[in-house]
Amino acid sequence: GMYSVMIGVLIDNKPAYGWVYQPTADVLYVAAPWQPVRKITADKSLELPHVCLSLPRSNIRLMMGNRDREKHNWVGTIPGVEFVYSGSVGLRVAMIIEGAADVYAHLSAKLKVWDTAAPAAMALSAGLEVGSFDFDGVQYVDSQTIHDYAIAFGRPGTLAWMRDNLRAARPAETPVIAAAPTSSFLPL
Repeated sequence: GMYSVMIGVLIDNKPAYGWVYQPTADVLYVAAPWQPVRKITADKSLELPHVCLSLPRSNIRLMMGNRDREKHNWVGTIPGVEFVYSGSVGLRVAMIIEGAADVYAHLSAKLKVWDTAAPAAMALSAGLEVGSFDFDGVQYVDSQTIHDYAIAFGRPGTLAWMRDNLRAARPAETPVIAAAPTSSFLPL
């Protein structure tokens, strides 16, 4: 299993703390504001380096969920994209931080808010970009249970790449998701 147990804490509707635990490997990732992400295993605790390498211009290692990849199979036709297979949102973000992938994109606009709080805290602590086609950051609105917009997590340059390639390459019959909810959120 590539699944995880995730706990995220929002402060003023912003992702602040995150714990992502992969039970099958007994690995815990911990994120806190202004601290490096920690990877804790049975025998050691490591500070993961801040991600400062920008997104490569080609050979982008992209992660998408199975249903998202099937629904948006046109993404596989974008030159220079290589799919990387992975587990939960939290483990996908950990793979980017650890250098095993470059971008995680969720295009179907159905991602649950409880699946993003811990990964977004990890991503922001590690220097990754988080956002959508229309804005930077992830929005959390008290009454909302689903992010009704596409979301991407990735190395610096991800949001520009997403907006240029994923929105631009989208077939005409696939609508672009409307702007985000009205509450405001600025990335940490």
